[in-house]
Amino acid sequence: EQDRVLAQQIAISAARSELEQMLRNHVLSIPVYEKLKNEFDKRLTALGEEISSIYNRDFSRAESELEAAKVRLMAAERSSLEEAIREGLLLQETGVQTADFVNSQLDGIIRQILQKAD
Repeated sequence: EQDRVLAQQIAISAARSELEQMLRNHVLSIPVYEKLKNEFDKRLTALGEEISSIYNRDFSRAESELEAAKVRLMAAERSSLEEAIREGLLLQETGVQTADFVNSQLDGIIRQILQKAD
């Protein structure tokens, strides 16, 4: 059930992104864009409610998704810091200190995940 809802969310989100691109490229009129956007939004809202119901019945599913999201977001933080250092937007020392802090948080989350797996 969760996989079905997730698949639908992925598909609708991709279609919504395409819709945004079509508007930016002036392929759609604004009234048509708004009509389709509203339809996608309604479908996504309904799917969000289904996911919430699934997670309320089995919180471990939400917890594993949350952990995966945290790991991915922290990796993005680290990557953006490295890029800012390369581009000279941050002093090396400041960027490295901040990246070290993010790395320690990331290590902590990964250790928690591994402990749960054991």
